[in-house]
Amino acid sequence: LSLALWNGLPDDELRALAADGSLLAPEIRAAQIERMLADVRAERMVGSYYANWLDIDQLTEVEKDEAIFPVFDAALAADMREESERFAADVLLQGDGRAETLLTAPYTFVNADLAEIYGEAIAQPPAGDAFARVDLDPARRGGLLTQPAWLSVHSHPHLVGFTRRGLWLLESLGCVSIPPPPPGVDDPVLEPPEFGQGLGNKGWQQAVVSGPSCLGCHALSDPPSFAFDNYDAIGQWVDEVFGDPVDPSGVLWDGPAFANRAELMAELLARDEAGACMPIHWAIHTLGREVTEEDDGCLIEQLRDGYVASDGDLRQAIAAIAASDAFAHMRMAE
Repeated sequence: LSLALWNGLPDDELRALAADGSLLAPEIRAAQIERMLADVRAERMVGSYYANWLDIDQLTEVEKDEAIFPVFDAALAADMREESERFAADVLLQGDGRAETLLTAPYTFVNADLAEIYGEAIAQPPAGDAFARVDLDPARRGGLLTQPAWLSVHSHPHLVGFTRRGLWLLESLGCVSIPPPPPGVDDPVLEPPEFGQGLGNKGWQQAVVSGPSCLGCHALSDPPSFAFDNYDAIGQWVDEVFGDPVDPSGVLWDGPAFANRAELMAELLARDEAGACMPIHWAIHTLGREVTEEDDGCLIEQLRDGYVASDGDLRQAIAAIAASDAFAHMRMAE
């Protein structure tokens, strides 16, 4: 429990309950889970999970074209990760814990350097290195996926990463897996179009992957990420690209169209897949193994039902996983 909920060692109270066997009683374990999630040490767990889920634990390896993004350096990358971890912990532990808040809330935590990335989206930016909570323009920002950390790590050194962002949306919010490219298919050359060609990022991307060996998968993976075309490769807002206005509309992999990010997020959050996908990712992280319908059908059903009944409360999902038989028991080798 301490490793799962605190990313650290147990305290004396938890040790004592383990020593006398009391912790095996479901009601005592449930009470301890509630106590542990209310403890400040739970912030480490939430930060660690979201750094992994968003892939922002890779920010230390991210490189950006210095000529295009001179402000991006190791210090700014560290600030980006801290912002997302602070925000996630605030929503999950101090806020309502809901997936909708996590993915759409128009506030965040930034210092002066990060506020520069946000530009006009922050009316009153903080000064200095200290992080402060700020309100955001909801027309431009809201939630983890409009924060520079996720946008940066899922982009190329010089261009936005439609496929990288889109694959993440499919796999992490839709639980849809896209197979790897077929043998012999190389990555396209990611050179931007010339200014004024009438393409923009979106048209350029569609042209690059229009071949028959690419389009089958890219037609599924790329369109959801068009909703994030207003954010460049380090998460700065842009209204036009290569002389053309940004068009954040697209079509989801199974048909529904969206006009912008707000419509995309509303569609994804309303789906049954959201009720399974986000809690299941938490279960995989907590249990340290794959979670399948065949082996974990009861747990998956419980997480789906709990998500719906709680209006998308992910904090209750974390507690349910830690209280589950899947967490409390080992599967013995046959």
